[in-house]
Amino acid sequence: MAKKDIEKIITTELSGDTLFSKVFTSSPIGLVLLDDQTKMFNANEFIFSNFGIKKNDYKGKQFGNVFHCSEVHDSPLVCGTANACSECKLRNGVQEVLKTNKELSNVVLSHEFTLNSRKTTKWFTISASPITHKDITYGLVSFVDITDRINTEERLREIGIKDDLTNLYNRRYVNQLLPEFIRNSQIENMTLVLLDIDDFKKINDKYGHSVGDEILKLLSQTMIKYIRTSDHICRYGGEEFLVLFTSDKDYSPEAIIERVQKYFKVETKQILGYDATFSAGVVNFHASDEIADNLKVIIDKADELLYKVKATGKNAVLSTNYKKTNN
Repeated sequence: MAKKDIEKIITTELSGDTLFSKVFTSSPIGLVLLDDQTKMFNANEFIFSNFGIKKNDYKGKQFGNVFHCSEVHDSPLVCGTANACSECKLRNGVQEVLKTNKELSNVVLSHEFTLNSRKTTKWFTISASPITHKDITYGLVSFVDITDRINTEERLREIGIKDDLTNLYNRRYVNQLLPEFIRNSQIENMTLVLLDIDDFKKINDKYGHSVGDEILKLLSQTMIKYIRTSDHICRYGGEEFLVLFTSDKDYSPEAIIERVQKYFKVETKQILGYDATFSAGVVNFHASDEIADNLKVIIDKADELLYKVKATGKNAVLSTNYKKTNN
């Protein structure tokens, strides 16, 4: 039987008034039927409503083009030909199903789509099963949209690792996630900075804790303004902050911290009538699994430098390069 005859039979089955047709059409999860070339052959109402797909404009097209994948949307590229397509878990997974006749079960993945002229990331649990008829294999792919669940989990995670006052990462983030970042990063040279607002207790005693909170938020906002988003800014405790810089040859963490110092003084003078300052200890180090497993060594070194600055006049930055000593 020719492929077109088989597809005619399938089309008739799915468009009829059978129980199977109603289940396919009304399923609360997305269902897509792909042919052996990963081209769209049929889809249900969930897919049409969630991806803005026109019912008369999808058959015979690669599913990435139909789904508005951001890699090929509004371009002459066909799904599978963009550079990023070779790394696409969705496409690779479906092709594996069609090639090997093995099922794909409950794979959680995200994909970026362009919907209503805006890029949107959606999360799904994907499963796929091969359906073979007359030596022709189709792939039935199911999409369970878990975007809301993932976003909720992310918000809960953020609550756990964010400081309420400054909205910076907190000490839990430093202890739990920074080591993981260091271990997995491809960047070799990093810099850890520990800084502390000078005479902060006097500010609280003289102006009250509400003004003290305002000064903490001001320093946080100043750091966010002048430090790259690829670096990590954390409130380590009280008036103490920790920054992890992912360094490169054209970027000086010491210079950035000194710039933050400069503008922090200017801004605090408008509130306090004088320049508030901070001291900082800076440690440059080479990222490694050993450091990731014992980040406290670097933090303690930065704290030692910070103590020296405090003991010799404050309002300064003291830095060093960390080298492991063999005992």
